[in-house]
Amino acid sequence: MTGPRDRHTPLGRSRERDEPLRRDVRLLGDLLGRVLVEQGGEGLLEVEERLRLLNRELRADPGGPEAAAREREVERIVGGLDREGLVGVIRAFSIYFQLVNAAEQHHRVRRRRQRDAERAAEGRAQPESLAAALAALRARGVPAERVQAALDRMRIELVATAHPTEIARHNVLEKHLMVDACLDELESPRSPREHREAVERLLEAITVLWQTDALRTSRPEAIDEVRRVVFFLEHMLVDAAGAVHEELGRVLDEHYPGVAAHEDILTFGSWAGGDQDGNPNCTPDLIPRALGRHRTAALRSLRERVRALAAELSLSERMVGVSDALRASLAADEARMPRAAPVVAARNPGEPYRRKLSFVWERLDPGGEAPYASPDEMIADLDVIRASLEEHRGERIARRGLARLHRRVRSFGFHLARLDVRQHSSILREAAAAVAGGGAPEGRAAEVVETFRRLREAIDEHGPEAAGTVIVSFTHEAGDLLAPLALARHAGLVRDDGDGALRSDVDLVPLFETIDDLRRAPEMMRTLLGTPAYRRNVEARGDRQTVMVGYSDSNKDGGYLASNWELFLAQQRIADACRLDGVHLTLFHGRGGSAGRGGASTYGAVKGGPLGTLDGRIRITEQGENLSSKYGLPPIAERNLDSVVAAVLERTLEEDEARGFSERKPVWDEAAAELAAASMAAYRGLVYEDPGFIPYFTQASPIEELGLLNIGSRPARRAGDGALRVEDLRAIPWVFAWTQNRHLLPSWYGVGTALRAFTGRYRGAAGVLREMYAGWPWWRVVVDTCHMAVGKADMRVAGLYAGLVGDDALRERMLGTVTDEYRRTTEGLLAVVGRERLLDDVPWLQSSIRLRNPYVDPLHAIQIRLLRELRAERDPARRAELEHPLLLTVSGIAAGLRNTG
Repeated sequence: MTGPRDRHTPLGRSRERDEPLRRDVRLLGDLLGRVLVEQGGEGLLEVEERLRLLNRELRADPGGPEAAAREREVERIVGGLDREGLVGVIRAFSIYFQLVNAAEQHHRVRRRRQRDAERAAEGRAQPESLAAALAALRARGVPAERVQAALDRMRIELVATAHPTEIARHNVLEKHLMVDACLDELESPRSPREHREAVERLLEAITVLWQTDALRTSRPEAIDEVRRVVFFLEHMLVDAAGAVHEELGRVLDEHYPGVAAHEDILTFGSWAGGDQDGNPNCTPDLIPRALGRHRTAALRSLRERVRALAAELSLSERMVGVSDALRASLAADEARMPRAAPVVAARNPGEPYRRKLSFVWERLDPGGEAPYASPDEMIADLDVIRASLEEHRGERIARRGLARLHRRVRSFGFHLARLDVRQHSSILREAAAAVAGGGAPEGRAAEVVETFRRLREAIDEHGPEAAGTVIVSFTHEAGDLLAPLALARHAGLVRDDGDGALRSDVDLVPLFETIDDLRRAPEMMRTLLGTPAYRRNVEARGDRQTVMVGYSDSNKDGGYLASNWELFLAQQRIADACRLDGVHLTLFHGRGGSAGRGGASTYGAVKGGPLGTLDGRIRITEQGENLSSKYGLPPIAERNLDSVVAAVLERTLEEDEARGFSERKPVWDEAAAELAAASMAAYRGLVYEDPGFIPYFTQASPIEELGLLNIGSRPARRAGDGALRVEDLRAIPWVFAWTQNRHLLPSWYGVGTALRAFTGRYRGAAGVLREMYAGWPWWRVVVDTCHMAVGKADMRVAGLYAGLVGDDALRERMLGTVTDEYRRTTEGLLAVVGRERLLDDVPWLQSSIRLRNPYVDPLHAIQIRLLRELRAERDPARRAELEHPLLLTVSGIAAGLRNTG
């Protein structure tokens, strides 16, 4: 496509360091060009190249004398394409981005390996890693007993959600993995024949991508979302977690010999199959189906590992002894599995470890003779093997494959991940009222009652680690948690035992989402914990309480800066309320991938959180596209998990030392509060109070058309009266639409007004803001994340989408308002970070955006044409013809920007 003619690379770092990436991009571009000619003819390649070059020239000189002529030429070419030509051009650019994204992922792994080797030679550690964290702790003189105490109470749970932010189909993602594998092969010395074979496989993968519809033909069912999450758990996350635990053990041995981490320090959860809030397709029967898939994947994976370990442990009784306990265990296996016993004996004569692992393998078959009743039974068998090895000079053997298997079972059992249930507070109250009335619940109330019954059955079948968390969306008052408590009692999840004590199998989790709810949350928690019935349930759960805070809806409610500040304050005050009541708090952060939904470096977010709110425990959502971008390749998955564990360990010890309390000055709080208030006023003045906002938003963005995308089982908006209201929109399509039209408004609007007003009011304000940036991790994360969002926004492209607004006066006024605020935000942020141009402090991202833009711009131009035609078309058949290419542009732009919602 553009490989041999375009020497640019998506990442603009030093030429020497990034030459392998440029080489990969050139190769993939060349191969895509060959496929384009094969599949669409020379004319398709010529049109694609002409559009690319015109847009590159426009980007190089946007205000020059030729700019207007180039824009007209782009419009002429795009306007002259028939449907086949449109689809061809869209797919050419879209697949190019997919290939470049795969190459970038591959390059990240390559660079990581190179940097690791360089640092190892120099005795340095990767920043924001466990190795760096433990080295710094030792250098600072933190005693071993305090590190051990922090590790003992650390519990990190990453929760995959079913939110439909991943637009790429699963089979397309598999082709990306094939591309990575082929690039890896080409990295190593190969014979000419092997090199040709790898190139042919790349050509095959690109051809398959070309002939695969990038869009689903039907909306995925909720069980499909379960399947996708389970794929990442089974093939990426669980193994990566094991590797991180081993790395933690290694660096502890190096810096703190004798200190050890418990095996379930890092676990996973899932909302797929249990997130019923606003999703009529997520029904109670999905709870057993989802957990069934979890269990099937867990057992399948364990059987594979047991078989592999058995192949390794070919130890012979003629060469080494075995323990009496192992012999007794084998005799017990033979007695309980008479059909399998002779087969095992004949297959592994004289090899007791293989025989024992063969029985373990048999017992992992749920339909076998004597399946394990619980993971503890399997762990007991593994302990017998370990003890026998250690008694007979096999300590080294026990420390590797067997230890990994043991840790996997201890951490993830037979369930892989904990399944959460989420439901809206109003529906839970409706169901609780129906139960209290004594009649037979119907409709939604009946489904909620059935959900709690299925949850009871799930815990009985799969164990308390597999399920038992109920999240209450839009928690407004204490009664919103008392309703699910009553439903849990009704289902037997909460019950009195014979001694008058309470037994509970359910954690009730309030979710505070709006600005007002975040402000009320501390007082609500005090009221709730002061309610005897609720307090007894908390006591029954070990005096532990999880509280979830929502980044997406709070941002939609109050804007970027106000949302972040209110979240910061709410976390502090909720922690204080729980501490005063003797309750151990776990904050659950509902973060998304974009800046408008809490997206930021997880390491930075943990380190920048309010002190006193962590204490080693945290839950964090991992949504949609994050699963692919953060966990799509094993080395990248390991790096991201390593980083979050390091952040939690460091921050926990900082809290123990009270480090940071003295660093934050009262004037900083005052500044943040004033900035948040001014930003929120500006944001709400536009989004909620300006009568022209909704008409502008609906016409200048593809928000209405996003409902046509088959990217998730959940509707794009909550139930309403049909008229579009910001309050009814789910945060994901809200952010997605603003990303497609390059406004990215939720991620920055109001910040510029706040910064200008603050610096205009106080003579020393600029110095205080820079001081905050240098000394307050939370403020640095807020500023840097907003800075990156502003760098990705593009007011020239935003103006093209504004051209879709039919009312000239409305268009000019609204675009002018947005553009003016964008300029104010840019100026204010650059003053705070001390840079001259956007993203000067992140040159790789700055260059990536600049070099991707000429490839994304044609997709924007085509999308605008198709939006205009679709909205004017009344014939259903013709509309259907326009919808498919339009939605292909949505997919292509998302791939080009590497961001959706």
